[in-house]
Amino acid sequence: MASYADFSFEMWRGDTEVFDAAVTVSGIAIDITGCSLRFTAKRNLNDTDAEAVFQVTTASGGIVITNGPAGLAEITVSSADTAPVTQAIKCYCDLQLVDTFNNVSTTATGTLLIKLDVTETDT
Repeated sequence: MASYADFSFEMWRGDTEVFDAAVTVSGIAIDITGCSLRFTAKRNLNDTDAEAVFQVTTASGGIVITNGPAGLAEITVSSADTAPVTQAIKCYCDLQLVDTFNNVSTTATGTLLIKLDVTETDT
């Protein structure tokens, strides 16, 4: 089972944040050309994907592979993704890779603290 110690991020509710991701195995970059990625944030590990605070994917445009051969991508959490949050929460997150054979691998796990700000407008 994952330790949820690969990363720990913080952001403000309603802000847009861009996180860099490097997909590696034992420190060696994995070529992610042609693969898809998904980043999911949940309040509880047992929540369903439908109950997630948010999920961004390459298909939705929330994740962009910036250098496939080097295993690099940018994960964008938009202001709309966190605007519905009404109290500060610590989310459990993971980044999953779906390769060209539809094999799924969890490449990173961690936490994301979404802090409340004063302004609630997200546009």
